[in-house]
Amino acid sequence: MSVNKIYSPLISNIISMKNRANIRSLSTRVVFIIVVMTILNACSNFPPMTKNGYIKNFVEFINDVELNHTQYTSEQWDKADEKFRKYAETYYEKFKAKMGSEEIRKVNILKGKYIGFKIKGKSGQLLKDVLSTFKDIVDESNGLLESLDLGLDSLDFK
Repeated sequence: MSVNKIYSPLISNIISMKNRANIRSLSTRVVFIIVVMTILNACSNFPPMTKNGYIKNFVEFINDVELNHTQYTSEQWDKADEKFRKYAETYYEKFKAKMGSEEIRKVNILKGKYIGFKIKGKSGQLLKDVLSTFKDIVDESNGLLESLDLGLDSLDFK
């Protein structure tokens, strides 16, 4: 009997066991990463404990709004408004006495940015709604003209 025939199944079993161990190790890592991300996400929803934490979290919130405000739905704006009120009022009142004039100025700038992004985000949706309504009116007018058979085929505002 050749040596290869004897050791080949043994080597194959050892490799298979090593692969299973690697898969278990990988799945353990994935689960660990998911748990850590969940914990970090949950911690980000807790109120800030320090003045610096408050300002840092407020900056991060405003940066997120800046990046995404054009895609916000009405429900997302409601959530953002609620979070903004906490930063602009509740947390601000908690830390205001500990802030210097530059920090207060920075918070006021963040408040102004939020209002600006909200106006831009809402006005973009408002413009889309107005244009959609106008298109509907044109379509209805075309239907009216067709039904009256006045010789005008349609209105074309392209």
